[in-house]
Amino acid sequence: MRPSRLLLAAALAVLAACDAEPPAEPAAGEAPAAADATAPAAAAADAAPSRLPAAVTVATNEPFWQAAIAGTTVTLTGVDSPRRVLRIGSDIADGGQRRVAARDDAGSVVVEISDRACVNDMSGAPFPFSGRLTIDGRGPFAGCAAPPGYRPPAEPAPALATSIPARFLGLWAADEAGCRTPPASIEWLRVTPEALRFHESLGAVRAVRPRGDDAVELDLDFDGEGQQWQATRLLRRTGDVLTLSGEDMPPISRTRCATGDEAAAVSEAEKAPAAARDVVRRYYAAIDRRDYGTAHALWADDGRASGQSAAAFANGFAKTARTRVSAGAPGRPEGAAGSLFVEVPVEVDATLDDGTRQRFAGRYVLKRANGVPGASAEQLRWRIARADLTPVP
Repeated sequence: MRPSRLLLAAALAVLAACDAEPPAEPAAGEAPAAADATAPAAAAADAAPSRLPAAVTVATNEPFWQAAIAGTTVTLTGVDSPRRVLRIGSDIADGGQRRVAARDDAGSVVVEISDRACVNDMSGAPFPFSGRLTIDGRGPFAGCAAPPGYRPPAEPAPALATSIPARFLGLWAADEAGCRTPPASIEWLRVTPEALRFHESLGAVRAVRPRGDDAVELDLDFDGEGQQWQATRLLRRTGDVLTLSGEDMPPISRTRCATGDEAAAVSEAEKAPAAARDVVRRYYAAIDRRDYGTAHALWADDGRASGQSAAAFANGFAKTARTRVSAGAPGRPEGAAGSLFVEVPVEVDATLDDGTRQRFAGRYVLKRANGVPGASAEQLRWRIARADLTPVP
């Protein structure tokens, strides 16, 4: 080939390179396309394992968009917009963060997902993840994210009352003479806000339902004579007569005793160490039914011993689905500065809303007033002073 022809060929090659179409610039908010845009790019070698699901949907409000990631595509839908199926070009996940970029002939979509919980700003429904969408360079639009088929939990039912109304409280005996005769105490019935106390058994309140102006229906956890059981009882007051009935028992009637002293209504059984264990059981029963107000009130000093306000206390159990406690025999009470203290060993099994199980072991320290003139009934009952719990495998 002649030199002139070589120079011509070289010139044509340079011109061809100049005329070639440059690579398309990535849309705003989109990562540069991978060399092979037909398959998702591999995650960085040093990325943390993803805590997010492979298939996930992000939904936004005003504008209303929904982007569903499944396999190698993102399906985008919106109000008054055609459905689009975009091919994923990059999918990068690092621990609790994920970024997916996808394209079609009309443009691009970037989906960003975080493992932070989200609350829909219109419905108030909770979602497990947060998300953002950037659509054809517009956005990002914030929203919530969840796996396919996710349904937000239903609104919890209103909490049932767990305290017996004041008009039913007090000491009740077989008759007026029985109120003044200690040997008749075997027939006494003491009604406190949280329990029915008999001679050798105690029925701790789980729920209270009004039945007209003169009666309440009680769901009770009984403990007595080495046995535990559950039952429903109806308390009806007519004047100074209290009638207790249930499907598994004949009705019994008791007459109100005029104690003249609020503290006198606190029985010796309520002051015994075994009653401290009952308080721990009632505490976890209240948490399990999400009655956090009752649980908080079982801490000493009107809940202040918990170190939290009632609202902060409730928020601490927001992700707890259920709890179970095994309470052991209480230790020997010890006195200090007009108070008695007793330790109750426990093992606690908690399950979170996401199915995670947590186990703890340790002790609760409870206290009550002892030998203090003028102490109220509340001060004479055991209340939680301190919790010493540690996680166990």
